[in-house]
Amino acid sequence: MNRVRFRALALAATALALPLIAGPAASRAQAKPSGVLPGYWEYQARVAIIPVSKEYKCLKADEIDNFLFNPCTRHYKCTYPVKEVGDGKVKLDGTWTDKKGREAKVKADGTYTPTQVKLKANVKTIHGLGVAGSITAKRISDTCPPPGAEKK
Repeated sequence: MNRVRFRALALAATALALPLIAGPAASRAQAKPSGVLPGYWEYQARVAIIPVSKEYKCLKADEIDNFLFNPCTRHYKCTYPVKEVGDGKVKLDGTWTDKKGREAKVKADGTYTPTQVKLKANVKTIHGLGVAGSITAKRISDTCPPPGAEKK
């Protein structure tokens, strides 16, 4: 694989993993509350079949829907004109725009229960490269550990 393609793939992999590492930004599209429970959550991101991150986060009730159903990072402005969350299903269709105004198309769909979320995403990078990934989150406790005792 030549250096440019490898670099584009690495950037795309990072773009898919960062929503979970950095946490989502606000979306313009609104969704009704999902019924997902607050507590201590473990979430993982994969690009293709390769695990790229595993993180833990304490989610309050008012943070859940934005965090789990609005993948984005601080590096992008993310909009989801199509954002359907309800009846245990999720569908997202939108764009991530970088600081230079370049857009990457993002489509994701998945399922959820009160204690688990599974999303499959397809991103068409700013360079036209298609990348598939997934995000899986599960609630591991109804209470969060004390500060400093969180898993890393």
